[in-house]
Formats: sequence, structure tokens, C-alpha cells
Amino acid sequence: GLPSSGITMPGDLSGNILAASNYIKSSGSINQLVGNLAVTYSINKDLVLRALGGLDYRLLSSSFFGDPRLADYNAVRGSLSEANNNNLNYTANTTLNYGKTFGANHNVKVLVGAEYRSEVNTGSSFNANGFPTPELNTANAAAEPSSVGGFWSAAKNAGVFTNISYDFSKKYLLSFVGRYDGSSRFGGNNQWGFFPSVSAKWNIMEENFLKSSSTVSDLGLRFSYGSTGNSQIGNFASRRLYGLGDVYQGFSSISPSQLGNPNLRWERNVTLNLGLDYGFFGGKVKGSIDLFDRTSKDLLLSRSIPLTNGFVDANGASFITENIGEVVNRGFEFGINTINVDKGGFKWTTDFNLTFLDNKVTKLYEDQDVLPGNLSIRVGYPIGTNVGVPFAGVNPANGRPMWYDLKDNISYLVRTADQRPLGHSLLTKNFGGLTNTFTYKGIELSAFIQSDFGRVLPNTQEFRLADNAGALRNGLAYYWNNRWTTPGQITDVPRPANTRVEIPSRISSYQSLTRFYQDASYIRLKQVNVSYNLPNKMVNKIGFQSVRLYAQAINLLTWTKWTGFDPEFTELTAGTSNQGVIPQARNYTFGIQIGL
Repeated sequence: GLPSSGITMPGDLSGNILAASNYIKSSGSINQLVGNLAVTYSINKDLVLRALGGLDYRLLSSSFFGDPRLADYNAVRGSLSEANNNNLNYTANTTLNYGKTFGANHNVKVLVGAEYRSEVNTGSSFNANGFPTPELNTANAAAEPSSVGGFWSAAKNAGVFTNISYDFSKKYLLSFVGRYDGSSRFGGNNQWGFFPSVSAKWNIMEENFLKSSSTVSDLGLRFSYGSTGNSQIGNFASRRLYGLGDVYQGFSSISPSQLGNPNLRWERNVTLNLGLDYGFFGGKVKGSIDLFDRTSKDLLLSRSIPLTNGFVDANGASFITENIGEVVNRGFEFGINTINVDKGGFKWTTDFNLTFLDNKVTKLYEDQDVLPGNLSIRVGYPIGTNVGVPFAGVNPANGRPMWYDLKDNISYLVRTADQRPLGHSLLTKNFGGLTNTFTYKGIELSAFIQSDFGRVLPNTQEFRLADNAGALRNGLAYYWNNRWTTPGQITDVPRPANTRVEIPSRISSYQSLTRFYQDASYIRLKQVNVSYNLPNKMVNKIGFQSVRLYAQAINLLTWTKWTGFDPEFTELTAGTSNQGVIPQARNYTFGIQIGL
């Protein structure tokens, strides 16, 4: 038979990966132009004007040719798809800086400025079928143009801002920041928002009772309270849109594709932070401790609305983007840097940081407990709460998968009405890093370890590789070797079921995703560096300023319960999949740096 293109999941029996690799022609290119121009003018010794303009232009081109010798493209005698995307970004920023010292101890700095950002995206694409031979695979060889597409999208942002700071003898520091920003992404009634913040620091180390301390080398207390704005939504999320390309009675037509919201406004993040900077023994031990409380108000989310309103988008759903709800993030950050040994030319230093985070939804619109259309967002739970029907194991008598209904009774059915929070979420609870550095007579060795704990994610890759008779696909040996086969057998793998459905309970799928939630916590030896600086006397003799030999290894070791490819390289959003995601590579680099 004809070889397949292999565009389905690797391992499918209908896919021939080698044939696809040899026959498919896929390419992409990026042409980019980046330029910046900055001008600084000193009006006088206290007043400086700075102006900056930046341009970033990118042309992205891609081409894909499906060879007619592959099964997926044989029926259309080959298929060619090409696309071009033009992206133009322009930035302008102007600031006026004033700084002056009054008397001997009063230092004042004032900054005022304005900025403007513009982004325009345009693109075109086409698809054509019917090629006389695989060797003739350009567009002019195609017999049948299949489709053509194009788009235009743009967004503009503008704002004015100020930063006023004051310090007294570097002992007491005060600062005020204010921004007034506007974005074309928001509704006509709320395009602008004001975001102020204040901060203060007491540098206790400058007080007379600590200046002469031989133990304390740094001590400072910090406080800040302020707000920032979030505009990370689609360029036209607030607009009523119409879709093009529809056909009505043989004529080109348009139809509504999105409901508008002229009242859509900025998401506002209000943060309270209390911090302590410390240092002891001449800086041999130093670091910081921070407590923070961040409240995100007017969350930018999509809300489902009743289909009775008469609007249905291209996917058969009815949604509108609104400011709904409130989320609170509370946490604790700890950082410490130590010089453990510094003697006889040997030095060992350690850097360690750890962050704990607690996330909780505190409010939704109209006193709702759950966001309609998104069960993972509910009051009293973290954003990204995992929701489903809990898996109750496999019945040893007949090999059928079992589930818990809302009353915690055993059921063979997976019903939407029985879904509930599963006790975990997609969000990290704590993360950190540890770096140790050793130096001795020109030799340096450093190792960086990172950690991430608390995430529980659906392993959708395992979901697909656990198909025992569920699909025409290769699977993992574990699920074949441990499948239920005889009455009385204790196992967590149900008996095989054609098309993944138990008959006659057609809605009881043994592939329900709740079987495949896994702890994605990990500890990873992320990076190791070794270098050697040749002695100056040896280097100077051969006419060089310096010579450094180095080696680097990245992603050396990982400790995790996650059975997917990479626990770090996973999306933290509901509905995403790790199926087919390419893991981060283990990388080794060796090199030499020569200074002339």
C-alpha cells in the first residue's frame, strides 16, 4: 500500500514516519530588521531630555508540500500550502529627567515621560492541490487552487508616566510612580486607566546604632503598594466582529462572528509587598525576605451566554469577553547568598531562592460560584483547578473501569453532572533555585539546580498511548502487560474496549482523562559550567590578553514522577496538551575564548 504522511500522532499504525520524513517538504524563514535611535540632550546640569525610537519589522514565510506518494495526500494528488506574515512594531519614548540635591542630605529625582507603541500584523495564505509529479511542487504546477486566506490585525498603546523619588542621606527613601495608559484593545468607554504606586525604604544600616556593627553589614526594611494594568487579550476582544468568506445563495457574504463589549476595561493588579534586606559578617551572608499580597481585579475572561440570544460563533458556541471576577495571590519569597569558604585561593559560594505561592479565586460576576463554560475557575479554588469525575479503579470481577458519582457511590458511567474539583490544580505551589560555585586558581565550577512543586497536569500523551483496542495505534507495553484479563485480577488498567467505549454504557469511556492526572513536580540539574583561565604569563607570551577554556551541560538530570517527556515544558492552561510536545534537549557545549 501507499506510505502514510505520518501527520497523526507518532506511533499510529496508519503513519509511516520515515516516508513522511523523506517525502514531505516543509520550510520556514524569517527576515527581520531591527533598529533603534536614541538622542540625549542635557538642558542644564540638573535637567536631561532623552528620546528613543525603535522599529522591529519581521517577514515570516512558511511552505508545506504534502507529497502525492503519501496516503494522506494521494487522493488530492499532492497539496501545497504557503503563508506569509508581515509584522511591524514601532515604539517611541520620550523622558525628561530632573535630579538635584538640596542642602547636604536631601536628594530629589523627578522623571516624566510619554510613550507610544504600534503593532500591525498582515498576512496571506493559499492552498493548492493536484500536482503532476512530486518534483514539480511550486504553485504554478498545481491544477486546482483549493483555498485562499488573508488577515489584518493591529493594536496601539499610548501612555504618560512619572516617577518621583526622594531620599534623606540614603537612610529614608520614598518613591511615587504613576501611569496613565490607553489601549485600543479595550472598549470605547474604558480605553484608559490610571495605575499609581508608592514605595518606601528604611535603610536601618545607616542608623548610628548599626554603622559600627561588626556583625550586621546590611539591614533595610521595604514597603510598596501599587497597581499595574493588564491588556493581554486579543486585539479586537472588545469589538463586534463579522466573519468574511461566507457564501449565501452563491454570493460572497459576511456574518457576525463575535459579540462586542464597549465597557471592556483594563485588568488591574494591586500588590502589597513587605520586604527585608539583610547582610551579616561583612557580606558573607546576605539576602532578602518578602511577603506579598497581589489581588487581580476585573479579570479578562470569556463568559458563555445563553444561546437564546441568537448569536453562535464559528465553533457553535456563544461567548463574550468581560471583566469578571477577582483572584488573590499571596506568597513568601526567601533568598540567601553565602560565601561558605574563601581561603588559600579556594572560594565556594551558594545562592538559594525559594518562593511559596497561594492562589485563590475570590469573586465572580453576579455571585456565581463557578464560571459558566469553564469549570476550572470557581470561587474558593485556584485558577486552573482540575475538574472531572474521580476514577475509582477497575472492577476485579469484570475488568470494567469504575467512577465515583457526586454521592461517592461506585458508577460505571462518566456523567457531566458528577464532575467536581479533584483536589489539585495546574498551578505551582512553590519553586526555587540553588547555585553552587567553586573557584580555585583560574578554575571555576558552577552547578544550578531548579525545582518546581505542586502542579498536577493531565498527561494527554499517556492518555493516547494507553489505547488498548481503542484506536489503530501502537501503545505502551505497560498497558498491554497489565490489562485486566481474568476475573479476580487486581490492576489499574481496564479490559480493552473497542473505540474506548464500554457497551452498552456508551458514555462510559475507559479513557476518561481523570485516570491520567499526574504530579508534574520536579527537581532538575539545569546547568553545569566548568572553565579554566590560563595564567596571564603563559597567555602573554603567545601575544594574547586572555585565554579561557570552558564546557557547559544543560538539562543533565531530572527527578520527577511525571511520565511525559518533560515536566518543565508544559503549558499551565486548561485544555492544552503535552501530546507531541518536543522535550528540551540535553545540551553539551565546549569552547575557547581568546582575548586579543
